[in-house]
Amino acid sequence: MTIDQASRLEPVGIEDAYLIRTTRADDERGWLAELLRDSWVQPVRFCQVNLVHSRSGTLRGAHWHEEHHDLIAPVAGRLLVALSDIRAGSPTAGRALLLELVDDPVAAVVIPPGVAHGFFSRRRSTALYAISRPYDGDDEYGAAFDDERLGIPWPVARADVLLSARDAALPPLGEGRRLPRYELT
Repeated sequence: MTIDQASRLEPVGIEDAYLIRTTRADDERGWLAELLRDSWVQPVRFCQVNLVHSRSGTLRGAHWHEEHHDLIAPVAGRLLVALSDIRAGSPTAGRALLLELVDDPVAAVVIPPGVAHGFFSRRRSTALYAISRPYDGDDEYGAAFDDERLGIPWPVARADVLLSARDAALPPLGEGRRLPRYELT
Protein backbone atom coordinates (compact mmCIF):
# COMPACT_ATOMS: atom_id res chain seq x y z
CA MET A 1 0.00 0.00 0.00
CA THR A 2 1.27 3.47 -0.81
CA ILE A 3 0.05 6.74 0.55
CA ASP A 4 -0.01 9.87 -1.56
CA GLN A 5 1.86 12.29 0.72
CA ALA A 6 0.65 15.37 -1.16
CA SER A 7 -1.61 17.28 1.20
CA ARG A 8 -3.44 20.30 -0.06
CA LEU A 9 -3.88 23.38 2.09
CA GLU A 10 -6.91 25.23 0.77
CA PRO A 11 -7.67 28.81 1.88
CA VAL A 12 -11.29 29.27 2.95
CA GLY A 13 -11.59 33.05 2.65
CA ILE A 14 -10.66 34.05 6.20
CA GLU A 15 -7.07 35.13 6.81
CA ASP A 16 -4.94 32.26 8.22
CA ALA A 17 -7.83 29.77 8.22
CA TYR A 18 -7.67 26.85 5.80
CA LEU A 19 -8.77 23.34 5.00
CA ILE A 20 -6.40 20.41 5.01
CA ARG A 21 -7.43 17.91 2.35
CA THR A 22 -5.61 14.62 2.00
CA THR A 23 -5.83 11.68 -0.29
CA ARG A 24 -6.29 8.20 1.00
CA ALA A 25 -4.98 4.72 0.34
CA ASP A 26 -7.70 2.10 -0.15
CA ASP A 27 -7.38 -1.67 -0.04
CA GLU A 28 -9.56 -4.67 0.86
CA ARG A 29 -9.41 -3.78 4.58
CA GLY A 30 -10.63 -0.21 4.20
CA TRP A 31 -8.53 2.94 3.90
CA LEU A 32 -5.87 5.05 5.56
CA ALA A 33 -5.48 8.83 5.27
CA GLU A 34 -2.81 11.11 6.61
CA LEU A 35 -4.66 14.02 8.25
CA LEU A 36 -1.88 16.16 9.67
CA ARG A 37 1.87 16.69 9.61
CA ASP A 38 3.70 19.38 11.55
CA SER A 39 5.38 20.52 8.34
CA TRP A 40 2.00 21.33 6.76
CA VAL A 41 0.94 23.78 9.47
CA GLN A 42 4.19 25.38 10.64
CA PRO A 43 4.64 27.31 12.84
CA VAL A 44 1.49 25.92 14.52
CA ARG A 45 1.97 22.75 16.59
CA PHE A 46 -1.06 20.89 17.85
CA CYS A 47 -0.42 19.42 21.29
CA GLN A 48 -3.82 18.23 22.57
CA VAL A 49 -6.37 16.11 20.69
CA ASN A 50 -9.94 15.66 21.91
CA LEU A 51 -12.91 13.72 20.57
CA VAL A 52 -16.30 15.45 20.55
CA HIS A 53 -19.41 13.34 20.08
CA SER A 54 -22.63 15.21 19.27
CA ARG A 55 -26.23 14.07 19.18
CA SER A 56 -28.53 15.00 16.31
CA GLY A 57 -29.31 18.71 16.26
CA THR A 58 -26.36 19.78 18.47
CA LEU A 59 -24.79 23.19 17.93
CA ARG A 60 -21.54 24.10 19.72
CA GLY A 61 -20.34 27.71 19.89
CA ALA A 62 -19.67 30.40 19.08
CA HIS A 63 -16.27 30.36 20.80
CA TRP A 64 -12.86 31.88 20.14
CA HIS A 65 -9.41 31.89 21.68
CA GLU A 66 -6.73 34.56 21.83
CA GLU A 67 -3.81 32.18 22.37
CA HIS A 68 -4.35 28.99 20.40
CA HIS A 69 -5.29 27.52 17.03
CA ASP A 70 -8.01 24.89 16.62
CA LEU A 71 -8.29 22.01 14.19
CA ILE A 72 -11.66 20.35 13.62
CA ALA A 73 -12.16 17.19 11.55
CA PRO A 74 -15.20 14.89 11.52
CA VAL A 75 -14.25 11.25 12.00
CA ALA A 76 -17.85 10.00 11.88
CA GLY A 77 -20.67 11.93 10.29
CA ARG A 78 -20.99 15.44 8.92
CA LEU A 79 -20.45 18.89 10.43
CA LEU A 80 -21.31 22.42 9.45
CA VAL A 81 -18.36 24.43 10.76
CA ALA A 82 -18.84 28.19 11.08
CA LEU A 83 -16.07 30.79 11.11
CA SER A 84 -16.42 34.51 11.80
CA ASP A 85 -13.37 36.79 11.71
CA ILE A 86 -13.77 39.11 14.70
CA ARG A 87 -10.11 40.22 14.75
CA ALA A 88 -9.59 43.98 14.62
CA GLY A 89 -7.23 44.84 11.79
CA SER A 90 -7.52 41.50 9.98
CA PRO A 91 -7.82 41.82 6.19
CA THR A 92 -10.91 39.59 6.42
CA ALA A 93 -12.45 41.17 9.56
CA GLY A 94 -16.23 40.86 9.50
CA ARG A 95 -16.25 37.93 7.06
CA ALA A 96 -18.18 34.83 8.05
CA LEU A 97 -18.75 31.50 6.36
CA LEU A 98 -19.99 27.95 6.77
CA LEU A 99 -17.99 24.91 5.70
CA GLU A 100 -19.52 21.46 5.35
CA LEU A 101 -17.07 18.75 6.39
CA VAL A 102 -17.71 15.04 6.11
CA ASP A 103 -15.82 11.99 7.33
CA ASP A 104 -15.15 10.82 3.77
CA PRO A 105 -13.19 12.33 2.08
CA VAL A 106 -10.98 13.29 4.99
CA ALA A 107 -10.66 17.03 5.63
CA ALA A 108 -9.92 19.30 8.58
CA VAL A 109 -10.25 23.03 9.12
CA VAL A 110 -7.53 25.01 10.92
CA ILE A 111 -8.85 28.04 12.80
CA PRO A 112 -6.49 30.81 13.96
CA PRO A 113 -6.74 32.74 17.24
CA GLY A 114 -9.38 35.46 17.22
CA VAL A 115 -11.73 33.74 14.78
CA ALA A 116 -15.07 32.84 16.36
CA HIS A 117 -16.22 29.36 15.45
CA GLY A 118 -18.82 26.73 16.14
CA PHE A 119 -20.20 23.60 14.59
CA PHE A 120 -23.58 22.02 14.00
CA SER A 121 -24.46 18.32 13.63
CA ARG A 122 -27.76 17.56 11.91
CA ARG A 123 -27.20 13.89 12.80
CA ARG A 124 -24.94 12.08 15.24
CA SER A 125 -21.30 12.89 14.65
CA THR A 126 -17.87 12.53 16.19
CA ALA A 127 -15.17 15.11 15.57
CA LEU A 128 -11.48 15.20 16.27
CA TYR A 129 -10.76 18.56 17.92
CA ALA A 130 -7.10 19.50 18.31
CA ILE A 131 -5.64 22.62 19.92
CA SER A 132 -2.20 24.16 19.77
CA ARG A 133 -1.96 24.77 23.54
CA PRO A 134 -3.22 22.59 26.38
CA TYR A 135 -6.78 23.48 27.41
CA ASP A 136 -6.89 26.67 29.47
CA GLY A 137 -10.29 28.00 30.47
CA ASP A 138 -8.77 31.48 30.73
CA ASP A 139 -8.39 31.48 26.92
CA GLU A 140 -11.96 30.53 26.07
CA TYR A 141 -14.39 33.25 25.03
CA GLY A 142 -17.88 33.12 23.61
CA ALA A 143 -20.86 34.95 22.18
CA ALA A 144 -24.37 33.88 21.17
CA PHE A 145 -24.07 31.68 18.07
CA ASP A 146 -26.95 33.47 16.36
CA ASP A 147 -25.82 37.05 17.02
CA GLU A 148 -26.24 38.94 13.73
CA ARG A 149 -22.90 40.70 14.24
CA LEU A 150 -21.12 37.35 13.78
CA GLY A 151 -22.72 37.16 10.33
CA ILE A 152 -22.83 33.35 10.34
CA PRO A 153 -25.50 32.06 7.93
CA TRP A 154 -26.66 29.19 10.14
CA PRO A 155 -29.42 27.17 8.43
CA VAL A 156 -31.17 26.61 11.78
CA ALA A 157 -32.87 28.72 14.43
CA ARG A 158 -32.19 28.71 18.18
CA ALA A 159 -35.44 26.84 18.84
CA ASP A 160 -34.28 24.00 16.58
CA VAL A 161 -30.86 23.23 18.09
CA LEU A 162 -29.56 21.47 21.17
CA LEU A 163 -27.24 23.85 23.07
CA SER A 164 -25.33 23.31 26.28
CA ALA A 165 -26.47 25.50 29.18
CA ARG A 166 -23.13 27.29 28.83
CA ASP A 167 -23.66 28.10 25.13
CA ALA A 168 -27.36 28.96 25.56
CA ALA A 169 -26.40 31.65 28.11
CA LEU A 170 -23.74 33.33 25.95
CA PRO A 171 -24.23 37.08 25.52
CA PRO A 172 -24.21 39.07 22.26
CA LEU A 173 -20.84 39.55 20.55
CA GLY A 174 -20.11 42.99 22.01
CA GLU A 175 -20.49 41.49 25.47
CA GLY A 176 -18.49 38.34 24.71
CA ARG A 177 -16.80 36.96 27.78
CA ARG A 178 -14.65 34.20 29.13
CA LEU A 179 -16.49 30.95 29.44
CA PRO A 180 -16.80 28.76 32.50
CA ARG A 181 -14.26 25.96 32.50
CA TYR A 182 -15.22 22.52 31.30
CA GLU A 183 -14.56 19.92 33.95
CA LEU A 184 -14.13 16.34 32.79
CA THR A 185 -15.14 13.76 35.37
